[in-house]
Amino acid sequence: MDSSERRRLIENYSRKTYALTEHLRSFPRDMWDFKPDDTHWCIREILWHTLDIEMHGYLRIRTALAEPGKTVSAPDQDLWAKQVPYIQMDVDEAIEGIVWVIKANGKLLKTLTEADFNKSVTHPKYGTLNIDQLLARHNKHIEHHMDQMTKRFDEWKARK
Repeated sequence: MDSSERRRLIENYSRKTYALTEHLRSFPRDMWDFKPDDTHWCIREILWHTLDIEMHGYLRIRTALAEPGKTVSAPDQDLWAKQVPYIQMDVDEAIEGIVWVIKANGKLLKTLTEADFNKSVTHPKYGTLNIDQLLARHNKHIEHHMDQMTKRFDEWKARK
């Protein structure tokens, strides 16, 4: 990845805090626990999952910097969703956590050298991922879940 593309991705990632909080304002809070069925996540669960994965990203980036080549964990998202009681957890804490971790990652990424972005970790499912690739994946991850929230809202509206 060239440096201009990297800067664009870092800025895009860093702006996700604003994009996410603005996106959430589109949905009435009384529908955040709506699920069309037991196989889909509600917005509350999506937010907690997003925080979990962003925290993994936080650790993966730092692991790549400090211990390049190390194998990192890969959570089973469906198992976590079943075993961790997201539905009982404070959604505002999930939002605050997501905002914090994205800001922390964004600030760190802006300080890295070209050589740093080539440092990598080994993911059990995806193989070797350097910091550029981690940045790209996390950008897409948040966008995916924002789209998922919109879908959940549309399903909720259709049922009213």
